[in-house]
Amino acid sequence: MGRVPSAAVRRRAGPDPAVVAQASMAVAGGLLLASTFAPWSDRGSGSSIALRRVGDLVLSGAVDAWAPRWVGLVVYAIPLGGALLLVGAGLGSRRGLTVGTAGTVAALAGGVVVVLALDRLGRAGVGPGTVMAAAGTVVAAIGLATTARIRLKGDT
Repeated sequence: MGRVPSAAVRRRAGPDPAVVAQASMAVAGGLLLASTFAPWSDRGSGSSIALRRVGDLVLSGAVDAWAPRWVGLVVYAIPLGGALLLVGAGLGSRRGLTVGTAGTVAALAGGVVVVLALDRLGRAGVGPGTVMAAAGTVVAAIGLATTARIRLKGDT
C-alpha cells in the first residue's frame, strides 16, 4: 500500500468563530423580525392575527380596559431587538456585541411582556410567533456568547 498524502492527514479546522457569531446574530434578528408577523397564540381570537396588529390595536386605545397603551410599544421592542441584532451582526466584534446585547435585551423584555399577557388570557396557547421569538433569543445568546469569547481571547 502507498503512503497517505499529507493533505488527507491534516486536521480540518472548525468554523471561524467570528463567522459563527455573525451568522447567529443575523439568524436571530431574522427570527425576531419574522415573529412579529406571525400569531403568538394558537387558540382563541388572537390566533389569526399577527403580533404587530395586536400592538397596533393596543396602541390605538381600543382595548384600554384590557391593556394599557404602553404595552403596545413594548410589543414593538421585539422587532426593534431583531433589527439591532442584524445591525450588530454587520458591525463586527466590539460594537456588534454592544448593539447585539441591546437588541437581545429589548427583544427579551418585549417577549416577556407579551408572554405574560398571553398567560393572563388562559387558553391562548403557544403560537408560531412565540416559538420563533424564543428560538431567536436562544440563537442571539449563542452569537453574543461567541462574540464575547472572541473578545476575551483577543482574536479580533
